[in-house]
Amino acid sequence: MKNKNFDTQKFLNWLYQKYIERKGYGIRNIDDCPFSCSYPISGLPAWLYETDGNSARSFVSEYAKELEAEGLVRFDIESGLKFYLTKDGYQKASRTRLQKVMEGLNKHPGSLAASALLVSIFSLIVALCK
Repeated sequence: MKNKNFDTQKFLNWLYQKYIERKGYGIRNIDDCPFSCSYPISGLPAWLYETDGNSARSFVSEYAKELEAEGLVRFDIESGLKFYLTKDGYQKASRTRLQKVMEGLNKHPGSLAASALLVSIFSLIVALCK
């Protein structure tokens, strides 16, 4: 892979969009929507493969394995070439910007306190200037 720091969130969002196109919103059909490790290159975005002369290498399975390690997809045990979004994967991909911000603030409460301090100082300055 060219870049070892590949963006699994981008891949998860791509899977989510494919799921929505095929099955609509909601997790009720999550087990009826397999994804394949062997997509034709013509159906993949450019960041999911690299070409070298006449050959092309897809990174779908590498991304999927990373997401599996995080519990966001699960592989079909029988074939090993199909994988599915998990409930956690669907929920992570479907979060709104506000939900992502709130999650970040919950993970880093110090940043929330710093923001509150800045708002307080700004309010004090505005009150003193009147």
